[in-house]
Amino acid sequence: MRLLFFLLLFNSSVSCCQKKATQEPWMSKGLSLLASNVRPDFKIGAQLNPKVFLNEKDKSILFNIYKNEFNIISVTSNMPGIQKKQGVFDFKSTDECVNFANQNKLIVSFQPLIAGDKHTSPWIVNGGFTSIQLHNIMEKWIDTMLNRYRGKVEYIDVVNEALLGLENNGDFKWNTDNNVWMNMGWYQGKHYKFPKYLIEGYKIAKEIGGGDFKYIYNQWGNATTKSKMGDACLKLYLALKEEGIILDGMGIQLHCAIKDEKLFEQPGGQNNEFDFASFDQMLSNYARVGLPVHITEFDIALSEFPTEAEFNLQGKYFAQILKHSIQSKAVKTFKTWGATDKYSWVRKSLPYPASPLLYDTLFMPKPAIIEQKRMLFHLKKG
Repeated sequence: MRLLFFLLLFNSSVSCCQKKATQEPWMSKGLSLLASNVRPDFKIGAQLNPKVFLNEKDKSILFNIYKNEFNIISVTSNMPGIQKKQGVFDFKSTDECVNFANQNKLIVSFQPLIAGDKHTSPWIVNGGFTSIQLHNIMEKWIDTMLNRYRGKVEYIDVVNEALLGLENNGDFKWNTDNNVWMNMGWYQGKHYKFPKYLIEGYKIAKEIGGGDFKYIYNQWGNATTKSKMGDACLKLYLALKEEGIILDGMGIQLHCAIKDEKLFEQPGGQNNEFDFASFDQMLSNYARVGLPVHITEFDIALSEFPTEAEFNLQGKYFAQILKHSIQSKAVKTFKTWGATDKYSWVRKSLPYPASPLLYDTLFMPKPAIIEQKRMLFHLKKG
């Protein structure tokens, strides 16, 4: 009952704002068109949740949003959903997402191919496989995905969240818990020790995919110089380069939250108050070594029952993050982790919806996208 009251209150409070916004000149233009007027090479979009295909009404509405607003989408290359059993693949939902994107000339980014146990099929996690067997399973998985979607997908997040930062002595601090791929052992490089699955994953992907894909590493907490994760990711790029593995881009997840009217990166993680100057510096550091950046999973979680002021503050920060990103030559793509609060991943991660995305649960534009459009329109005009 409390939640119903909040939804009614929220919808009535923002309806005036939404009504006024729809009359503004920038609201009739797609987000990607506005962004391209500022920077023609800049791509903007959102993750497409396969669950929308189960609801025909929602699918129709969301497809129009994606076609009109974006020029790139993220598709979850969900191993537990695609390969529930060894040797058996179900591509239905992935094919639907990719086909929709291809038909509407939207660039596709896959993520992730290889990650921890929650992104790995249970038959692998619980299979007790040897290092060699895991290598063969990984190779078969990557070969199957890349050959099936060659020419249809541009970006591949090969490995996800392998790092936890840097040790005090400057060595890498690896994310070794709850990751069956760690059973493949270690690889001793020229200067650093790496999880073998990380090295093998990129070697296999590049050998199979060749120049048909761009190969990305994706990580949380690496957006600013105030985080050791940012330095760790920069160092990882250079260390992999020494091993002959050249990344085509660094993924910055950039999950955020608003607390006490301030923006924080990575809710539930390091909870660093977001510093825009150190964000700019981190992007400059990536650019300095020639490493393209991709904002891969941006969103801003709110409180359980957000006020109109909170939604407006969310809109302000959505616009600011995008402005700093599009003004950095390092950033090539900018994606939110979904478009509508109805299909937000946060609904599974927190005990309340958190309202983190561009559109509300009724698919109405929130200040998040309204302020992004306003900013882009005036940035070009200015």
